[in-house]
Amino acid sequence: MADLIANQRFINKFSLKKYTNGPRFQNGDTLFARITPCLENGKTAYVDILDAGEVGFGSTEFIVLSGKDGKTNSKFVYYLSRLPWFRERAIKSMTGTSGRQRVQNAFFDELKYFVPPMLDQTNIAGALSLFDEKIQLNNKSKDLIEHLASRVFRHWFIDFEFPNEDGEPYKSSGGDFTKSELGEIPRRWSVSTIENLSSSIQNGGTPNRMVKNYWHNGTIPWFKTGELQDGPLLHSEERITRSGLLNSACKLWRPKTILVALYGASVGRLGILEIAATANQACSAIIAKPEYGFLFLFYSLLFSRDYLRTIAVGAAQQNINQQVIKSLRIITPQPKIAKMFQDTMLPLYSLAVTNTKQSMILGALRDTLLPKLISGELLNTSNLHPRKKNESSITTVGDTQETLDKWSR
Repeated sequence: MADLIANQRFINKFSLKKYTNGPRFQNGDTLFARITPCLENGKTAYVDILDAGEVGFGSTEFIVLSGKDGKTNSKFVYYLSRLPWFRERAIKSMTGTSGRQRVQNAFFDELKYFVPPMLDQTNIAGALSLFDEKIQLNNKSKDLIEHLASRVFRHWFIDFEFPNEDGEPYKSSGGDFTKSELGEIPRRWSVSTIENLSSSIQNGGTPNRMVKNYWHNGTIPWFKTGELQDGPLLHSEERITRSGLLNSACKLWRPKTILVALYGASVGRLGILEIAATANQACSAIIAKPEYGFLFLFYSLLFSRDYLRTIAVGAAQQNINQQVIKSLRIITPQPKIAKMFQDTMLPLYSLAVTNTKQSMILGALRDTLLPKLISGELLNTSNLHPRKKNESSITTVGDTQETLDKWSR
């Protein structure tokens, strides 16, 4: 389940394992999360990562939906499963104990909807795919930018090949080194704590969920650790009101503040605020001193993640605390070198922010068009093939699904 990104069609991560159990699938199938909160969070993906004839398998918490030959386009099935009314009914149908509620297969046999003809299905899925494919392209571009920035940071601050006064790689050009508690470092460099490189380090908070006035019609972005993906943060899943901010441990932080996750599986995850926002108590917010810049501090924390995870403590959850972040010791260059890194990387980072913004706009537009296209509302006013009333049929969602029994036949 962790391999799927919420509200993203494409699968970017998987592992190779021997089959034990769990639903099997092929290219063209839709993986539909059946358990709370994964369903509510939008974990639904379209499978297109397998070789021809190859079979994959996954968590038992997935239900596999497949297009039916001659009746449903496989990508149309995926977009049908993304419809708000579809998901709302799936959520309402959940059964089981609190926190472990699941959608049952019978739900799909009972839910009925109008099926447009195959040509319309293909056109609808094709139109919506254009948005997802552009978003995927932006994501790949952002990943490449982050990879390049990480390589430059490693080259400069781990391999010590930053440019010297003559623009040559420092270590390869015979630069001077001195001993430190973290090993040999360039002369005039030092070992500092994150606290010494920051003007402020604070934890977030959570307004009382029982007080409606703290959450209803909120306008202040409020982030959770699950939203930290080692990149810019422009939109939060939840927002709080000013009253919620003032009557809780929340603090309002300015853009370019770095958030770091302290709890659970997200320990060490990072984000950079591009908007004024706050976060829950599982996040620490770090404001870098201007002479070092937020990007040097961000990548210093990113390259310290493995260390932070080794010292995480706790039983049910592996946690760190604010003091661990404050006391984290890193090799620190002269401010002019850190500023040179900031100036070099800022255009790349700004491009990543632009890609993220564009993907948000495209995603919002796709989600607006989704119900209008699938319902046929736009078919008569667009260049898509118009649907005739007598060409539609009514079926159950279960009838579009090749059941898991097909794998045992």
